[in-house]
This record gives sequence, C-alpha cells and structure tokens, in this order.
Amino acid sequence: MSRIITHPDFNNLGFDYDISLLFLSSPLNIDGTTTALVPLPAQSQIVDDGASALVTGWGSTQVFINIFFNLFI
Repeated sequence: MSRIITHPDFNNLGFDYDISLLFLSSPLNIDGTTTALVPLPAQSQIVDDGASALVTGWGSTQVFINIFFNLFI
C-alpha cells in the first residue's frame, strides 16, 4: 500500500462516507489471478452521470453485521 485517502467526512459511528481510496504499490493477486490496477480519471476529467464503475470492498453490508473477512467484487 503506497497511500490511503479516507473521505474527510467519515466517522466510525455509522456508514456515512464510509469510503477510502487505496493506492497499491504493486498489482493485487486474488485467487491466483493478478488483477491490474485501475487508473482513476484525471481530476479535470468530467465523468458523465450514469457512467459505469467497478467498486470493490469488504466489511459489513448491513448495520450491526460484522463480516470483515469477506471481499466483495
């Protein structure tokens, strides 16, 4: 991990703004498959409403349910 950016309005009392960007220093290996790093759009680039995106993460998907060992893709 070369850098982590957490949303500035995040607080650990709820799910609001529960998002971070993780910058990897090398490609990620999941289930024996090397996953290429996905480039983010330039800060000046306008992303159209309704554009598709891939989101991955782990943790709870419901309040009061702890499943921090599962990776969701």
